[in-house]
Amino acid sequence: MTETIGGLESAAEPEEEARRFAHFPCFDGYRAIAVTGVVLLHVAFASGFMYRHPSLGGYLFNADFGVSLFFMISGFLLYRPFASSHMAGRPGPAVRPYFRRRALRILPAYWVALTVVVYVLHQQHIHSLKEFLLLYGLLQIYSEPYHFHGIQQAWSLGTEVSFYVFLPLYAASVRRLSVGVRARHRLALELGLVALLCAIGLASRFVLMTARGEDTYSLTTLPVYLDLFALGMGLAVLSAWDASRSTPAPCLAAMGRRPWLWCLVAVAAYWTVVNRLDIPINYKTPLTPGQWVARDGLFGVAAVCLLVPGVFGPQSRGGVRRFLRLRPVQWLGMVSYVVYLWPEAAIDLYQHWTHTRFFTGAFPLMLAGTAAITLAIAAASYFVVERPALRLKGPRA
Repeated sequence: MTETIGGLESAAEPEEEARRFAHFPCFDGYRAIAVTGVVLLHVAFASGFMYRHPSLGGYLFNADFGVSLFFMISGFLLYRPFASSHMAGRPGPAVRPYFRRRALRILPAYWVALTVVVYVLHQQHIHSLKEFLLLYGLLQIYSEPYHFHGIQQAWSLGTEVSFYVFLPLYAASVRRLSVGVRARHRLALELGLVALLCAIGLASRFVLMTARGEDTYSLTTLPVYLDLFALGMGLAVLSAWDASRSTPAPCLAAMGRRPWLWCLVAVAAYWTVVNRLDIPINYKTPLTPGQWVARDGLFGVAAVCLLVPGVFGPQSRGGVRRFLRLRPVQWLGMVSYVVYLWPEAAIDLYQHWTHTRFFTGAFPLMLAGTAAITLAIAAASYFVVERPALRLKGPRA
C-alpha cells in the first residue's frame, strides 16, 4: 500500500529510492515533539508545578530542548538544497526566492499573533515606535531592553532569522572554496566546515558567558546556537552525499536500521542534562559557562539522535517512524509554528477565565486548558493565515 504525504508517494518505497527523496515525512513528527516540549515548559512554569515537584521539575525545566530541536530541523531542511547542489557541482538555490519563502513562512502568522496579543487581548504593550519596529521586525534580540517583549518566546524567531541571512552567505562561501575540489573530496570539505561552525557556536557561548555572564542578551544571537544549526547542516550534507551516489553508502544505510537505538541515546543524553549537570530549576540562579556548553552539547547529541531515523533508512518501517507519521502527530507538526507562538497568551487566558493566580493551579488542568485554547487558535490561524501564505511560497519546509 502506498500513502501520499506532501504530494510524494513515500509509505512503501524501497530503501534505494527513499534516500533520494528531498521530502522527509517524519519531520512534521519531530516538529510535534519540539513544540510539545515548549508548551510543557511554559505550563509547568506558570503553574509552579516544576517548583513543587522537583523530581519531575528538571525534566520540564529543560523541555526548552524543543527549541534546540527546531534549530536543528531548520539547519537540516534549509541547507540540504544547497548541499545537494554542491555535491552535484551545480549552482545553489536562487537567493531571492529563498528569502521570499522564508518571509512567507515566518512573518504572517507572527504578525497576526503579535497584533492580537498586543492590540486585542492587551496582554502585552508597545510603548514606542522603536519598540514597534523591533518587535514586528523580529529584531528584539539585538536590543537588551526589549529582548523578551511582545511574544516572549519570539526571541528564537529572531535567532532563526539571523540564520536565514547567514545560510546563503555561508553556502556561497562553500561553493567558492569547492571550486577545483574533486567530487569525492567535497564531503570532507563540507563536514570539516560544519565541524568548524559547531566549534564556533560552543566557543562563542563559553567566551560570552565568561566575559559578561548569563544575562547578556547576545546569548540568543549568532554565532551562539550556531552549533545546533550546524549539526542539522551536517546531517543534510550526509543525506545529500548519499543521494548523489549510484548506490547507498553502507554506513548510512546501517544508521537507519535501528531507530529505537538512536532514541535510547537521545533519552540518555537528555537524562544526563537533567540529572548530572546540577542545573538549578529556576531562572534566577545563573548557569556556569561549563554548564551551558555541556547542556547545549548534550541537547545537540539528543537532537541529532532523534533526527537520524527521519533522515536515513526506509521511512515507512519501524515503530519510531510509524509514530512520527501518525495523523494526529503529523497534524500537530503541521501547525507547530502557530502553536509555538501562542502558549503564553493561552496560559494568560486560562488563568483569567479560571481565576487562577500565577504559580498556582493544577498542572494537568492548566495543561489541558492551555492545549485546548492553543490548538483552537492554531487551527484557525493555520487555515486563515499560514496556509494561504504557504501556498504563495511553494514547497513547505
